[in-house]
Amino acid sequence: MKVSEALEQLGNIGITDLAKRLDVSRQAVWYWKLNGLPKLRIYEIREMIENDSKGRDTSEIQQGI
Repeated sequence: MKVSEALEQLGNIGITDLAKRLDVSRQAVWYWKLNGLPKLRIYEIREMIENDSKGRDTSEIQQGI
């Protein structure tokens, strides 16, 4: 997974938003953009994507969509 893919899958968020969600600096995210994401961060991002999609699914069910 690349940083650009993560940003897109998390709802087209920006680097600053990803940094906040991972509790790291923007510079760290820029570094990963150039050098690749660490495996642990890929795992965390996948968990966030999964949790975000579950949240959307339940809200749609509650709305009767």
